Amino acid sequence: MFRRKSGQGGFQESLSQLTDLEMWFYLLEPVLMKSLADNVCAVRRHPDQMTQQSIRSGALIDENIVLFDKYGNKPYNKKTVLNTAIRKMRIACRVWIYRNSLTDEKRDGILAAHSSKFYFLMMPAIGRLISPWRKIVAATR
Repeated sequence: MFRRKSGQGGFQESLSQLTDLEMWFYLLEPVLMKSLADNVCAVRRHPDQMTQQSIRSGALIDENIVLFDKYGNKPYNKKTVLNTAIRKMRIACRVWIYRNSLTDEKRDGILAAHSSKFYFLMMPAIGRLISPWRKIVAATR
């Protein structure tokens, strides 16, 4: 829960898909967050929704990069070698997830500017390492 005045910054209208996520970042930035173990919402997907169109055009990844730049470079996020590598892996992961929807030019441009081809090529191996861990965490909830 938030006080109304906390949301006075409004939505960042330059983002077409991630306005809500940016608002959450904005609201949660000055406070300690508590997480609920239960699922409290569901997401419905269909091929004609705007999110799917943004995935195909690469716009969703572009907006992720905008948010990473805006909030990832805040003073409370220490710029260490590890944090930089994690950020590059997260971008590579998004590119991997949407790889069948992106043009080669778009994919290569994002990787060159914000990640690396190495992290992109490592995604299947990283996924195999993370998958069992996620199942264990889910089973403990």
